[in-house]
Amino acid sequence: MSEIIASVYSKMEDTGLKEGILFIDEINCVSETLAPTMLQFLQNKTFGNQKVPAGWIIVAAGNPSEYNKSVRDFDVVTMDRIRYIHVETDYYVWKEYAISKHIHPMILSYLELKPNNFYTVSTSVDGMEFVTARGWEDLSDMIYLYEQEGIKVNERLCRQYI
Repeated sequence: MSEIIASVYSKMEDTGLKEGILFIDEINCVSETLAPTMLQFLQNKTFGNQKVPAGWIIVAAGNPSEYNKSVRDFDVVTMDRIRYIHVETDYYVWKEYAISKHIHPMILSYLELKPNNFYTVSTSVDGMEFVTARGWEDLSDMIYLYEQEGIKVNERLCRQYI
């Protein structure tokens, strides 16, 4: 964490920025031993003697517990110090992003026909099966590479990503 805070100061020095967002991912996967330190960080914007500069805000993201075995639910003390926003998946919102990132038209055409296939998580006898926005983007990159190399895109390739 101290390296992360140091990188904020370095970014400020390099760019002259006085404000920014410090994004912490997988916040709800910290170990029990680090939970008090993370609470201090969220509450006071400090980690040990390192302080997040004024003008910078902390934004954190985590996953639902059903998607990750190491997820811990926040206790009441922590929940009282953060603003919790539950985000739902929405193909039509992602579609705007996908268009701006030039996601392969084949994927967008498929999802227009089957938007319910955009994001799914389930457990079968073979284990957890999931399709995520990241998988569609990775598949798009691979389809473009296959096309560039003159390799036919087939179902086997697609199943590796979705």
